[in-house]
Amino acid sequence: MCGAGQVCDATGTCGSGCWIGGAYYAAGSTNPSGDCQQCNPSVSTSSWSFKPATTQCRAAGGVCDVAEYCTGNSASCPADAVVNAGTSCRAAAGNCDVAEVCDGAGKTCPSDAHAANGTSCGSTGYGGWGSCGGGANYCATSGTQSRSMTTYTCNSGTCNASTSSQSQTCSLTPTTCAAPTYGSWSGCSYYDVCSNEGERSRTVTRYSLNCATGQCAASTTTEYDGCTRTMPTGSCGSPSYGGWGTCNVSNYCSTSGTQYRSMTTYTCGGGTCNASAGSQSQSCSVYPDTSCPGASYGAWSACSFGDACTTTGTQSRSVTSYDFNCSSGQCNASTSTQTQTCTRAPPTVECSGPSYGAWSACTSTDACGQGGVQSRTVTTYSASGCQCVASTTTETQACPTNSTYPWMACGNMCVNVSDNFNHCGGCGQKCPNYKFVCVEGICEFQ
Repeated sequence: MCGAGQVCDATGTCGSGCWIGGAYYAAGSTNPSGDCQQCNPSVSTSSWSFKPATTQCRAAGGVCDVAEYCTGNSASCPADAVVNAGTSCRAAAGNCDVAEVCDGAGKTCPSDAHAANGTSCGSTGYGGWGSCGGGANYCATSGTQSRSMTTYTCNSGTCNASTSSQSQTCSLTPTTCAAPTYGSWSGCSYYDVCSNEGERSRTVTRYSLNCATGQCAASTTTEYDGCTRTMPTGSCGSPSYGGWGTCNVSNYCSTSGTQYRSMTTYTCGGGTCNASAGSQSQSCSVYPDTSCPGASYGAWSACSFGDACTTTGTQSRSVTSYDFNCSSGQCNASTSTQTQTCTRAPPTVECSGPSYGAWSACTSTDACGQGGVQSRTVTTYSASGCQCVASTTTETQACPTNSTYPWMACGNMCVNVSDNFNHCGGCGQKCPNYKFVCVEGICEFQ
């Protein structure tokens, strides 16, 4: 008798094993009918024992597959399963590659795909601005300057650089002419003997820029200024006033300004009443109209989709807004672009019927060239997702050649059956004996 955990094998020798169904199995042997059962003499020597739940019973078949393990209470390995759909199986290899994920059905990672052509794959790079130039003349205050601009987009999985030029308006400093020069004041010339006011003058030379030549030209004028002396005392009349002038404002948006009127005073000098002209100012209010039209909108553009299969895209329209310009008193228009998302029904695909290539030349298939074969390609189209997939096969047909009766292919020979004893009128139609001859395909007795 064998000890605990042992049984007799086929030779009658005790060993660590199991005797199950009339057969001996060594310790650790797997049940041929159940991947998750084994011979475990420490548990039973006469029946199969369950393998531990940590035992792998099926290895993973790909990056999107998972290994299966015994449950510890079932003889069979659990059903084959794959990782959840959306699980990453291949990381993006660069800015122009896209990551692939498992589809939840297959064991392998989907084919490697690239980012769509035209996708941005890098920040736009700019060169330094060039010098400002291109003014209309020497008085111009604005010109243009340019710089290089490099953009990066994907094409067939590769990030490609494209360089163009960008320009902008810039400020120019026109030539500055010299400051005005002044002569000496002349003596004061009084209006009359009793007047306390007079006038003096001096020359003023001013310099202005010639926009065409860039040179400063001089022009001289006479400048006048009032002068006074001690006025005789005593007034000889009440001041008189003119009407108030228009309200002067700093710009079209101002609500307050200044207005002026003339004022004449009379003084006595040497027994004569002399008039003295002056002006008076005061603050005034205005009510400017700074209203502008409301914004106007262009028509929405057609919906633009990223590819033939997407159902969500974008469309845009122009928006023109108006702002009041306080310097010019005009409403200035500015245009911007407004965008929104748009959708469409999933595209349907209607594939075209088959297309055929031209028949090839007829190729002879017998000794006389009376039978032949020719072929052509046939391309059929079937819908796959939102695309038509082409499949090409080859079609053949029999075709005639130029050889005609009485020549016929008999076996591997080309025979004239109009006078051949063994093939009289057709292949294998032999005349009865040599007393007959074949004439025009008929055995005639001689």
